[in-house]
Amino acid sequence: MSMNYSLTYTWQFYEQELRNISYVSSYFGSGNHQWCMILNCESNPNLLLYRRFSSPKERVVGNVIVHSFDTRNQNKPFDKILDSGYTCIKIPLAYNTYQVRQITLNSTAQTCNLQESSAQTDFSIQSCLDSSKLNIICNISSNVDASGSLSCDMQAMYEKREHADFVLICNSAEIRAHKFILSARSPVFSRMLQHDMKESIDNKVVITDVDASVMEKLVLFMYTNRVNEMSYSMALDLFSAAEKYAVLGLKPLCERFLSLFLTTSKVLEILISADLYNGAELKQNAMNYIFEQFGYMKGTEDWKNFTKEHSYLAVEVLTYITEKMQ
Repeated sequence: MSMNYSLTYTWQFYEQELRNISYVSSYFGSGNHQWCMILNCESNPNLLLYRRFSSPKERVVGNVIVHSFDTRNQNKPFDKILDSGYTCIKIPLAYNTYQVRQITLNSTAQTCNLQESSAQTDFSIQSCLDSSKLNIICNISSNVDASGSLSCDMQAMYEKREHADFVLICNSAEIRAHKFILSARSPVFSRMLQHDMKESIDNKVVITDVDASVMEKLVLFMYTNRVNEMSYSMALDLFSAAEKYAVLGLKPLCERFLSLFLTTSKVLEILISADLYNGAELKQNAMNYIFEQFGYMKGTEDWKNFTKEHSYLAVEVLTYITEKMQ
C-alpha cells in the first residue's frame, strides 16, 4: 500500500551572515512522517534531515544543490537507508555556509515495511530575493500549509509584545509575554497563573534557575514551536529548561541535536543530562555510543570520575554493556 503526502515549509534566517552555530527547524510533515532540519555552520558544515518517529524503515534518494553568493554551486546526490530508530540523512557542504544563498533538495522516500507501502517526498530549500533571508522550503504534500504562516504570525506577536500582560524577570532582563500563551504551552506556568497565585496577581515572576538568553528561546518556542539557532551549550540549557517548565515539545529537538555531539569527550555529560531530565531517546543514544567506545573510554580519567560521582548511573551503563555483549 502506497501513500503520498506533501507539505510546504518555509524556514527564514534574518541575519546578514549565518553565525558559527547550528540552526534547527521545527518539525514539518504530518502523522508518522514528521521531519526536522539542522543546518550546521560549525567546523564541518552540513545539512541534516531528521525524522521524528522510529518506524518504519525508509530509503531516501535524492540530491541537494547549494548556491552561494560567489556563484559556486555544489550538487550532492545521496541514497540513504534509514533503519528503524531516530536516524538522519547527513549531507556534507563543501564550503562556507555563512554565505549560503539557496539550497534546493529533491528526494523520494520509500517506506520499507511488511506491506511495502511507500511515500513520495519532494523537498525544496530556497532563499528569497532579500539576501538577508534564507528560506528553506520543503515540499512534501499534506494539508498543513497554514502551519508555517501561523508560526510566523506568532513570532511577530511575540516580537511586537502588543497586549503583553506578563513579565518574566531573569537576572536584569525582562521578557514580556502573554499569559494565555504561557498557560497553554506550559502546565508549570498554567498553575503559576491561577487567579489566587502571587505571580498572577503581580503579573510578573522572577526566574532564578534559567539564564535570560535560555528563557528567551524557551518562550519563543512556546509561541512558534521552533528554535532558529542552537549551540551545544544552549541545547543542554534548553533541554533542562524544557524539563523544568514542562515544555515537552522542545525536548525531542534538543535530544536529537545533542545526539550530534556524542563524542568520547562529551558523551558522559550528555548521558548525565539525559538521565536527569528524562530524555529516553538521548539516553539510549548515549548508552549505545559508550558501548561502542567502551574499550577506549574505560581507561580515561573522565570515566573514572564518572564512576565516582555518578555511581548509580555507571552501574546502569555497565549492566547495559554486559547485556549487549551476551
